[in-house]
Amino acid sequence: VVVTSDGGNGVGYVSMRVRGTDAGRINFTVDGVPVNDSESHSVFWVNMPDFASSVESLQIQRGAGTSTNGAAAFGATVAMQTQRPRLEPYFEASSAAGSFGTFAHTVRGGTGLIGNHFVFDARYSNVQTDGYIERARANMSSYYASAAYYNGGTMLKFQTFGSSEVSYQAWNGVDSARLRTNRRYNSCGKYTDENGVTRFYDNQTDNYWQHHYHLLATQRLTDALNLNVTLHYTDGHGYYEDYKAGAKYAAYKLPNFKGADGKEQKRTDLVRRKWLQNDFYGALARLTYTHDRLQAVWGASINNYTGDHFGRVLWMKTVEA
Repeated sequence: VVVTSDGGNGVGYVSMRVRGTDAGRINFTVDGVPVNDSESHSVFWVNMPDFASSVESLQIQRGAGTSTNGAAAFGATVAMQTQRPRLEPYFEASSAAGSFGTFAHTVRGGTGLIGNHFVFDARYSNVQTDGYIERARANMSSYYASAAYYNGGTMLKFQTFGSSEVSYQAWNGVDSARLRTNRRYNSCGKYTDENGVTRFYDNQTDNYWQHHYHLLATQRLTDALNLNVTLHYTDGHGYYEDYKAGAKYAAYKLPNFKGADGKEQKRTDLVRRKWLQNDFYGALARLTYTHDRLQAVWGASINNYTGDHFGRVLWMKTVEA
């Protein structure tokens, strides 16, 4: 497993490969619910900061494998199971600090088993960093909450988790020539002002909010048969803002501009926001038969995704007529 990050210190935009295979060919699930983006099939971990604090177990199956839920696993399968409810009340708080202005804070707690049937758990986390790469700052917050009901062989659990993140763009990378002189260089947001001075746009940021809702039901039918049914819904919306130098008027369906000298100008500088609004929901069912060393699993799923891409121009460089 190889993990890399745009900011250079493992915080913010992070990508993961298994045996050289990128996330687009890996099936990621949380309690059986697919978390791969429906359009790119990638996973944006920047939208799940400190989710590991709410994970009980993580299983990686390398190579092509079966997938009872979600898209096919061509390169690998990464199955995450959220934390099991604790029987005793608890409260925990932790903080950590690291290089490049990195701070992480987490608080979590739970009621323990109430009346032999109910358990409630919750967590809140915040992670901030200045980044190793220039200006690759990030500020991310996340939460997790669950309410579970137990009665013999029946379990009903509702859980929600989500996040908000603001991170300065650092996804351009560093070219080999620049790597020798300034390996921390970040070209994102670069522009030249009217005096010919090179500057960097301060709000060259990615902003996103994502919220997951799961309703899970488990029923032990017999000693050998277990039925799991899950309803899920994910709401995501956000944008990235950037300074676009030399943008074509035609690309924004605007007429070309004629200056005082009569020359037609086809390009200008502008600031834009590219938005994404999406909804992903569905249902999963899994029937598991276990007998001695034999286990057979039957699974079915139905999902629907809607996504809307649109943009806004916030500012455009004016030219004297």
